[in-house]
Amino acid sequence: MEKLKRIPHIDLLLFGFLALIYWGLNGHITLWDQDEAAYAGFAKYMLDKGNSVIPYYYWSEIHRKPPLHVWFIALAYKMFGINTFAVRFFSALWVWLSVLLIRIKGARYLGVKYARMAALFMAGNVFVLILGKTGLTDGMMLFLYTLAGLSLTEYFTEGRRRSLIPFYVALALGMLVKGPPIVLWAGFWWLLLWLFYPEKKTVVRMHPWIWGVAALIPFGIWIYKAWKLDPEFVKWWWDWYIMRRTHEAVINQTGPPGYYFILFFLFALPFLPLVFLAFRYVVKNLRSKNPLLILWILWLVAGWIPYEFLPSKLPSYALASYPALALLAGLAMKEFDFGDIKVLRNLRRVHLLLLGLAATGVVLLMIKWVPVPSRLFGLSVLLLALILAAWAIAWISKRHMGSHRYFSLYLSAGLIWTATIGLVIFPLLDPLKNTTYRTAQAAAELQPEARKTVLLNSKGQPPSLPFYVQQFIPRTAIIKPDRKQMQFLDKHINEYRQSIWIISPEQWAHMSDTIPIEDFRIIKGFNLGNLQQNTYIVVKPAYRPKPDKSRRKANKKTAASGKSAKRRIKKK
Repeated sequence: MEKLKRIPHIDLLLFGFLALIYWGLNGHITLWDQDEAAYAGFAKYMLDKGNSVIPYYYWSEIHRKPPLHVWFIALAYKMFGINTFAVRFFSALWVWLSVLLIRIKGARYLGVKYARMAALFMAGNVFVLILGKTGLTDGMMLFLYTLAGLSLTEYFTEGRRRSLIPFYVALALGMLVKGPPIVLWAGFWWLLLWLFYPEKKTVVRMHPWIWGVAALIPFGIWIYKAWKLDPEFVKWWWDWYIMRRTHEAVINQTGPPGYYFILFFLFALPFLPLVFLAFRYVVKNLRSKNPLLILWILWLVAGWIPYEFLPSKLPSYALASYPALALLAGLAMKEFDFGDIKVLRNLRRVHLLLLGLAATGVVLLMIKWVPVPSRLFGLSVLLLALILAAWAIAWISKRHMGSHRYFSLYLSAGLIWTATIGLVIFPLLDPLKNTTYRTAQAAAELQPEARKTVLLNSKGQPPSLPFYVQQFIPRTAIIKPDRKQMQFLDKHINEYRQSIWIISPEQWAHMSDTIPIEDFRIIKGFNLGNLQQNTYIVVKPAYRPKPDKSRRKANKKTAASGKSAKRRIKKK
């Protein structure tokens, strides 16, 4: 209790509020296709089948990765049951702990006040918010990047060799989450340190050729076990995640050089001027001889620059650079010269204009896509958040432009926007993407005692569809809608009369004339996984009466007599 009393009240308030943002309403927002739904399915399959080595689930082959993240989701299922809150529980925890690490460890180098500002800078980033609100691998990766980076900072600044233990542990765990990216980042950072850091002996004493190789052992064990179970999976994984992503754009995920630099500003829109100040500070100090500054700039470069030149691009590739940027922003705010106050005034004007444009864009999207009752509530909250943020920025600029308190208040105002996005905008977007959940609900209502679900509509192949269907009807069969399969279903219709079929409008046009249907539901919506309009038709097949045996015998006799008559005619 005494240690708890020593914690500043402002930190308790801040991290309590962040817990509300990251965990709030997570159980009320449906899964995002494709990745998040795939991980949710992987964990369910592991619990059902007991295979904890190679992830597997319907329509999720391209999302298979090393299994550590999936193990944590499976653990959350054991704790909270199989639901969306459990899928996102540990992701929210990892992001929350990442911000806490910046605050606690960063205080050694920035002081308590500016470490708190650096933590606010990272927590208010919209991309970091997304990682905390979705069950992706990147939430855990952010924590491991932050832990590794701050542990190495401790080793270089304080000379503690035991600080290398969490660094190499983070590398080992990161390999079990996503494979090589964390080792590539650490290797490139080490190379840059060897080239530019003034104390070369400290760099060499890290012994990456010993401890770095040791950190690969857990990953090597997983590869060995996966190879014994399915060598083709290991070959596919190497080709898909290593070879193809370094040589070509995968699934049209590409962009020009400068892609990640633009994202740094877009994701930090709630406090955009401070991102500009951070990069301005970095450019001004590129020739600095301050060891701490060199260390953090090289951290930023190692986690960012190489990915600008890869043909395949995703926002998460440059994830390692976000903690470094937050720490550098803390240094920039700490050493800012308030004699240069014109810069802040100009940045404030540009920022207010961009906030207004962003809010207008969100409002227009909501008017077009979001249902009316939700829209009215969302627009009112968004408008209130905009007014509060604009008023706060104007008040801060007027009252505190000449003091360092300006930065903390500016970041706090930005956090209002981030909270609005996480707790208001995300739930309002849910009706656009919850089609698969509504389809599963319709299936359960149409046939409460259904023994099986037959999925024929594979448009977009959203993994959330079988995941939600299995919440209501555990047995699921995915059937290719070709001619032979349709003929098979038609022939064995009575065996499937206690099942539910989920079909497409095209299949409905052919099926409704040939297969008896007792009842049906039409579910329309938008699939964000493939950015397409999706329509699912949930069908309850009817029982087809079998023809009488006597009538069947008579038909056979007439058919036989007809054949014999034809033979006689041919002989004559």
